[in-house]
Amino acid sequence: MRKMILLVIFISSICSAGAIRIMPLGDSITYDNTYADANHPRPASLRHGYRNYLWYKLENAGYWVDFVGSKVAGSAIIPHFDPENEGYPGWSSYDISNIIYAKLIANSTDIVLLHIGSNDKWTTQNSDGNDMSGVNKILNEIDRYERNYNHHIKVILALIIDRTYHPDFTTQFNANLHSLANSRMAHGDDIYLVNMQHGAGLDYNRDFQDPTHPNNKGFSKMATVWFNALKHFLRMPTFPTNITTSALEAHKVKLSWKDTSNNETGFKVYRGAVLVATVGSNVTSYTLDSLEANTTYTYTVVAYNSYGNSKPQQITLTTKDDYAWLIPVYHMMLN
Repeated sequence: MRKMILLVIFISSICSAGAIRIMPLGDSITYDNTYADANHPRPASLRHGYRNYLWYKLENAGYWVDFVGSKVAGSAIIPHFDPENEGYPGWSSYDISNIIYAKLIANSTDIVLLHIGSNDKWTTQNSDGNDMSGVNKILNEIDRYERNYNHHIKVILALIIDRTYHPDFTTQFNANLHSLANSRMAHGDDIYLVNMQHGAGLDYNRDFQDPTHPNNKGFSKMATVWFNALKHFLRMPTFPTNITTSALEAHKVKLSWKDTSNNETGFKVYRGAVLVATVGSNVTSYTLDSLEANTTYTYTVVAYNSYGNSKPQQITLTTKDDYAWLIPVYHMMLN
């Protein structure tokens, strides 16, 4: 019997359907704008803030996420990350409250990372840090979106970072923000509070590039706080890795992968968009049968549980009706 060989081709299609959607929402701390940008503004493609560092942590941990927003900042940063966000330099909580409903309609999200209020000090409503109506309206608008579109949103709300000169405003604002969050959570709001002011380990002498904005080290510390909070809610399994194939006999190929998750219900194998097999937890292979000679196939493997699917792993293989060796397999993760 003649034996088919496999030629495996690296593919580059992108797919975000099924990823957990996260909206970074805030002001210059989110977008990445500094005092130096006033006279010599950097292009948007070089703005990143904490967002790239958070993306790298999520990627390295195997989480499948999609940053969403109407603004794109950081597209030229290496390593690449998802640059979409809703960051508005110079904006107060009142400004954000006027647009967030429309932004949610345009970019539906599952989790909002909200760091806002640093610029409220320069508003007539909140120069003393005691007025929470701007933040309260943002949360009300998120609730309105949830009701109108029947889509639940988790809000991870940050006590804002301090400035290097430690104005009384920041401490007062955060005290009132903490009280607001506790009150809303007591009435059923799905809010998770994080302490960026004191909980990020920021060194206000060394981790800032100007009196207001962190440097890369400071942004990385902020990303760690967001990441640790997100780990409580990102409970889908991590993606399988090291996907390979090996020819068994004519028309049969063994598809194998490495299980990197400890909470999967099992794995799903797709040929194109068609589900061809579901295997149990800790199973790391599946035999592809009845393959045709001289034919190209695309297979996708995902881990799954009740919280959703992992990021897919996908390969394309081409069978040839001839004796030969098996060419090494290349694989990719779909974003």
